[in-house]
Amino acid sequence: STPKDFTTRLAAVEQRSVETRGMLRARGTNVFSPDAVCGRPTEVEANALQQELATYGARLNLRLSGLTIAPEVTTTEGLAAIRLRFQASGSYESALLALDQLAKRRPQVFADSVDLTSKTSSVTLVFSGRLFCSV
Repeated sequence: STPKDFTTRLAAVEQRSVETRGMLRARGTNVFSPDAVCGRPTEVEANALQQELATYGARLNLRLSGLTIAPEVTTTEGLAAIRLRFQASGSYESALLALDQLAKRRPQVFADSVDLTSKTSSVTLVFSGRLFCSV
C-alpha cells in the first residue's frame, strides 16, 4: 500500500534528485558509484540478466517460472529502470544461494519484495526488484 500523498512526495524526491545530480556534475563528482548502475543499453543488460538467472537456476537446481525482465516505461533523468520478477522452487539452500548471487551482481539489483515460503521438503522464492542503467 502507499500513502495518500505518495505521488506528491515521490515528485518532490525526484526533483531534489535532479537538483543534486546537477550540483554533483557541476563539481565534477561522479553521480553514481561505478557498480550501482549499468552503462549498457537496458535491452542488453536485460538479456544478460536473463542469461545469468537461467545459469543460476540450472547450476543451483532451481525451477524458475514466471521470469520477466523488462525495461520500465518511466525513467528519471539519467536513469532507466529494468524490472525483474521471477518465482523459483527448490531446496532452501539453493534459494538462499540464488539470493546471494543476486546480491553480489554488479550492477546492483535492488529488491522490492522477496517472499520465501516453505513447502516442507522445498521452498518457493518469489522475487521482485529492479536494477538501473544510465541513459
